[in-house]
Amino acid sequence: MPKVKAPLRSGPPVVVGLTGGLGAGKSTALDLLAARGAAVLSADAVVRTALERNPGVRRRVARLFGPAVLGPSGRPDRAQVAAVVFRDARARSALERILHPVVRRVFRKRRHAHRRGWLVFEVPLLFEAGFDRGVDKTLVVWAPARVVRERLARSRGWGAAEVRRRLSAQMPPAEKRRRADLVLVNDGTRAALRAAVNDLIAREMR
Repeated sequence: MPKVKAPLRSGPPVVVGLTGGLGAGKSTALDLLAARGAAVLSADAVVRTALERNPGVRRRVARLFGPAVLGPSGRPDRAQVAAVVFRDARARSALERILHPVVRRVFRKRRHAHRRGWLVFEVPLLFEAGFDRGVDKTLVVWAPARVVRERLARSRGWGAAEVRRRLSAQMPPAEKRRRADLVLVNDGTRAALRAAVNDLIAREMR
């Protein structure tokens, strides 16, 4: 099998903000871009690390939500926290005030150190939280609502009401798509998304 070229490792530095709605396939797109040589950073991974390893963040989250969201290890249980914040807008805003500064600090450090090729920063609230102001281009992964519902029902066991509740906490996917500089349509298989990623790279690297 011929070796796949990794063009995104070379050239001038370009910082790309990657986002999309729930179930659109952001993480899959990030993995595919990494396979083509892009440096990548996931806001969800930054948050996960902060909740696991940052005592100050853990204390503030525990103080905000109480012992009900703590797992056996004493760390905040991300699933329990998510169950609360997707039903309570005030709690969600309070949590974002704790976590977003942490994500911004990590992103700024990575952006400052980045010298060549693409750095892709994947963040669910790219536009909503103003992270788009710190990138060169925005890239949205989009999928039709029917496909999103089917994926979330299959992968997470969510019914239609839960999908609507979760999606209502974010900017509508159509608005994200409208604002984006670049769009990846992910309405099929992983192989189809890989082909779309390769096409996007070919266009952008001309």
